[in-house]
Amino acid sequence: MSPSTAMVLVNAIYINSDWKHQFKKEKTQKKNFYLSKKEKLETDFMIQKIKKIKYAEINSYSAIEMEYVNSDFSLLFILPDESSVDNINEVVLTSERYNRICNSLRYEEVHIEIPKFKIESSFNLSQMLKQMGMSSAFSNADFSGISQNNNLQISQVLQKVFFEVDETGTEAAAATGMVFYTTALTQNSGPTYEFIANRPFFYVLKENKYNTPLFIGQFVKP
Repeated sequence: MSPSTAMVLVNAIYINSDWKHQFKKEKTQKKNFYLSKKEKLETDFMIQKIKKIKYAEINSYSAIEMEYVNSDFSLLFILPDESSVDNINEVVLTSERYNRICNSLRYEEVHIEIPKFKIESSFNLSQMLKQMGMSSAFSNADFSGISQNNNLQISQVLQKVFFEVDETGTEAAAATGMVFYTTALTQNSGPTYEFIANRPFFYVLKENKYNTPLFIGQFVKP
């Protein structure tokens, strides 16, 4: 913050929840994660078979929804098919695709292999928000509803994210801050499906009643 900083608004989310179906640590194994068809890295994979878990297959995507104990939230893993591994930067999780996957989830028996991972990152969202049409907030927007200072405008929007997935569950936290400154002037009876996330995939921390996404991330490299 600088001497001209007049206000900082912070929005924070923190979730630390255990899986409804926890992975056994003794079953965790070193396996290959494919960055491309020719490049791979070895990492720890959590492994289990769940007799009743929400699963979906839509075109070239498969998905599972890992539920938390006594929680209104879950973690959705979305796996593009193997053909996408060499052009993963072109794969986009659109809102339409996300909604179709959520609406197609059904309880099935699924063999699951998912890498353990931990992600920490910081983002300056200012430029992205300007490109999305919020440019006036950074210059001449009217903030009279929150301040009597007519020279108030946003200088930065910063986000800090921490996300960890292991055998027990998920720990996730995010804080987004806006810095203002003053201007100088069902029952399963079918086959066992497989969900083996040994290539780049999406993960979505979601609220279950309306499928509202709270976090969306992409795991591309251990």
